[in-house]
Amino acid sequence: MHVRKHQHIPTNWEEREKLRNKGQFWTPGWVAKAMVSYLINDNNIDLIYDPAVGNGAFFEAIIKLNVSNILFYGTDIDNEILKSSIYKHKNCDVEIRDFLKNPPKNKFKGIIANPPYIRHHRIDTETKEYLKKLAISITGHKI
Repeated sequence: MHVRKHQHIPTNWEEREKLRNKGQFWTPGWVAKAMVSYLINDNNIDLIYDPAVGNGAFFEAIIKLNVSNILFYGTDIDNEILKSSIYKHKNCDVEIRDFLKNPPKNKFKGIIANPPYIRHHRIDTETKEYLKKLAISITGHKI
């Protein structure tokens, strides 16, 4: 399997705007490795969930840490990203799914994420309304 050495943010304005519109900002490898190490340290974790896998920084960190007994389950909404060869690994199960609108039913001991951050003016009206209702249902308050 090919493990990426470094991910580069595009210098082309249009390409950067595509990433911003999707909320895609990559987690540096050293940060992902530290986060995975912290999560698995003495926590008896055998399955890690990432709700917005992106380019696979967290799964790549698991591979680099040589932790073969941990399974990785992730979701993302971007078909293009999920074509990456890193997601063909036997310990990895990744699917197209919006974790907010269609969350997994499983319970996880380990969840790791660098959630997408999208400025409010880039979110469509339908999604904003859904998120408003979701926040009220969870907190009982309008946020």
